[in-house]
Amino acid sequence: MAIKKMFVTAVGLMAALSPLAANAEHGNALDHMISPVTNPTIFEDPRPSTEIRPIFVYHKLPAEFLTGSGDAQLWAVQARFKVNDRLGIIATKDGYLQLNHDAVLPDEEGSMNLAGGLKYAFVRDDTDGVIATAGLRYELASGHPRVFQGIGDGLIIPSLSAGINLDAVNLLGHTQLRLPLDNSDSAFWDVSLHADVPVGDFYPLVELNLVHVTEAGDRLPIPSEGFDVINFGASESNGGTVVVAGVGARYRICEDSLDAGVAYEFALTDREDVFDWRVTSDLIFKFDL
Repeated sequence: MAIKKMFVTAVGLMAALSPLAANAEHGNALDHMISPVTNPTIFEDPRPSTEIRPIFVYHKLPAEFLTGSGDAQLWAVQARFKVNDRLGIIATKDGYLQLNHDAVLPDEEGSMNLAGGLKYAFVRDDTDGVIATAGLRYELASGHPRVFQGIGDGLIIPSLSAGINLDAVNLLGHTQLRLPLDNSDSAFWDVSLHADVPVGDFYPLVELNLVHVTEAGDRLPIPSEGFDVINFGASESNGGTVVVAGVGARYRICEDSLDAGVAYEFALTDREDVFDWRVTSDLIFKFDL
């Protein structure tokens, strides 16, 4: 309950800071936006860009999970290439995952699945700061099975994302389906929302992420699914929904070329699955080619 009060306090603080926000120095309102921090393999910025994004995630498992708590650590590097102002090529999932369990399962580590594809901005207004983008990705079952990767036939991931600059506040939203190509994996519907208040080069932010199991897999007879990174194929997870909140900030270290972000996440729903709490940090190196 105290954590949820912290989230409400963060929202209130952002509202208090909003009169300080200004973007008069930006001719392009879309350039005044920042990328989301949390849920990095899912939550896609609607703007095409050329960038390299190293990511580190520390994730705490809840005590109610079958391993009696534990933690996971993820190291990854995303890459994006802007073909033009509307079309982008994206590589959104890769890296190395380490799982440390308190009981039942041994500690394991190994490579992640690879995922990438395209996104296209079918609506773009740089002056008013409005953008809407459709995307399509494929997740290849290429990782190591000991960290629950490299299993099944992969996933097709269609998505829609959008953003709007309201001078004092930036809003981003993303929704997608993760559709497995075999019955062993579970299918998901994901929704992510972001709001930030720019104060100079500092961007306090709040984010919400929802993961809903639309169809359970048949790989493991357990009730908990793996949220964003792992697909257990949990046969008892059908209809399960987990909602998490994130509070954090981005700082624009170098204008238009380097951002740093960090956010702390926690579950809002009674159902947690694998989610106790998480810290996500990243750097975004942007290139103007």
